Formats: sequence, C-alpha cells, structure tokens
Amino acid sequence: MSCDFGEGTPAAGRTPDAEPRPTSAPAPLRAADYVLTRGPETESFDTRTPEPTSAATTSEEPESTAFRSCMGVVPGTEGREATDSATGPELHDSTHGTSIESTADIRDPDSVRVMAGYLQQSQLPDCLRQNLKITSQEGTTVDIETGKTLSGLPDVTAAVRFQMRVQAGQRSRVVFCDVIFVFLGRVEARVTLIQLDSVPDPALERGIVRQLRDKLSRQ
Repeated sequence: MSCDFGEGTPAAGRTPDAEPRPTSAPAPLRAADYVLTRGPETESFDTRTPEPTSAATTSEEPESTAFRSCMGVVPGTEGREATDSATGPELHDSTHGTSIESTADIRDPDSVRVMAGYLQQSQLPDCLRQNLKITSQEGTTVDIETGKTLSGLPDVTAAVRFQMRVQAGQRSRVVFCDVIFVFLGRVEARVTLIQLDSVPDPALERGIVRQLRDKLSRQ
C-alpha cells in the first residue's frame, strides 16, 4: 500500500494508469549462516570429528514421514521443502562430557510457522522418541528411560529432554540428550546436546539459544 498526495494522484474510485510494480523476491539465505558455532558460551569446546569410542550418539529426523504422521501433520499442509540445508560443526567438551551438533534449514515463512505449530504439540516427546536413532560402540546397549518437554528454556520453539542409560559391560552411565528447536522467519534451526552423567548446564543451553536467536534475527 502507498499514499501519494502529490500531483497526479488518482482520484478516489479510479484505477491508476500505471501498472503495479512486481514484488521483489526475498534475498536468498545460506543455511550455513544459521548453525551453532563456537562463541562465548562454548569457548571451552573443541571442534572435531566424533571419536569412534564415544559412548552414544543420537540423531532424529523431524522432517521424516514417520515423524510427520506421528505428529498428525496432514499431507500437503506442511509447506514447501527446504531450499537449503546445513550441518554445523560438532562441538565437544571432553572435560564435562558434553557434545553439541546443529542443523539449519531454509524454508518459506509460512512453512516455518506451520511446522513450529506442530512442534508445540504435547506428543512431540513421544514422536521424537519413536524416531530417535541411536548408534553406539559395539558391545554397548542404550535404553531410553524418559522423554519429556523441556520447560524453563526461553525463546525456543520447542525443546525435549531424553534420559538414557548406557550399559557397557559392567559399567552403566546416565546420558541426557536435549533436542532444541529455534524457528524464526525463514529459518529452522535445531540443536542436539549430549551430556554424560549429569543434567545439561542450563546456562550453556540459554547461551546456545541466544546465539541462534541472534543469528536468526538477521535475515
């Protein structure tokens, strides 16, 4: 909409002779600009490839057909596919037993809003759990004990915490896996944080979310 009170303004009820200007397409975004990277909140972390002796790693695919079906996504309502996707560097803090991975997808704003709405439903922990893929060292067994919505983490679209027990021979360890979604504008960002033996540091997770929100606000 525009208002022109200068000379040549069309009279009310008349159609201007000039053709409307075409709407310009939004500038393309790079998914790699919206993944988690090293910053003040992760200054003690190393960036490296996971070692094959790591106790357990997890991955989940919220865009999978099985996940969408579990969440009640009506086919055709989830919007367009991502125009760009990226995986962030893997961050590891061996001192505290923390590993972090992130991904980002670029989609149109309507598609992002629709998926954000689905993620806020109560069945999210169960649906993620059903689609959680766990890989571990040979001879190690992993049991998912609980999965629940993670409350108290501000500025996230959704967050889920899984508590798992990893058994290797006679040794048993508790592993927490937090999956954090931050959606804004045309970007869907996701972080997976693995913490050995203790609950993940809330201050660390708030810092992670702040970094992502800051990046996503610049589109």
